[in-house]
Amino acid sequence: MRPARFVFAAALAALAPLSPRGAAAQEVSPLCTGEVVAVGRGAVTAAPDLLAVEFSVETREETPAAAFAGAAERVRAVIDALLAGGVSEADVATSGLSLGPVYGKPARETPAEVTGWRAFASLSVKVRELDAFGRLASAAVEAGANGLSSARLEVSDAETRRGEARAAAVRDAMDRAAGMAEAAGLRLGPVLSLSEGGAPPEPRPFGARAAAMAESADMPIAPGERTLEAPV
Repeated sequence: MRPARFVFAAALAALAPLSPRGAAAQEVSPLCTGEVVAVGRGAVTAAPDLLAVEFSVETREETPAAAFAGAAERVRAVIDALLAGGVSEADVATSGLSLGPVYGKPARETPAEVTGWRAFASLSVKVRELDAFGRLASAAVEAGANGLSSARLEVSDAETRRGEARAAAVRDAMDRAAGMAEAAGLRLGPVLSLSEGGAPPEPRPFGARAAAMAESADMPIAPGERTLEAPV
């Protein structure tokens, strides 16, 4: 995270130095103004309640049309299986699509030849019932999915929680500035500038093999907790 400055105006009544003999204090100078810079941090914890999964389909055929048609058929079957399993249509989206040649091994002084065509498609799926992941994964594999490239736990109301963390960060910065001003004998003035630091890191994804998904219909998902931070 990249912290940002929280700047306050401050004023200090500065005394002029004593005379060389130290006989008497000199006249008090006008108020000196300056800045107090404080960095605040706020955090809230929340249990992830959403699993974002990436299913993929890959087919290889002799012609590009056949490969593409085969992938399309599998994708339709996977989508139907997910919807039948209770996933909302709004939570299923195509996230990738590609078509390319497959090359054989090159012989000596002979370039590799095209031996077929590969079609690839991926679907981004939001699973809102964590306990249903194993069942949905098995249904997707049985319908034709042959890959799971990533899966990550998320908090569905993350922006609301980050707002709470942001408010806590502002309060923390205010408290820090007040403490520094008091210790330095300063009188804290109005806020001069306020900016938010960098975005917190996203939760790390975790992967799994399609074969393991097919064999683990009761795969447990432990949500744990996520800490959402907001530096200011």
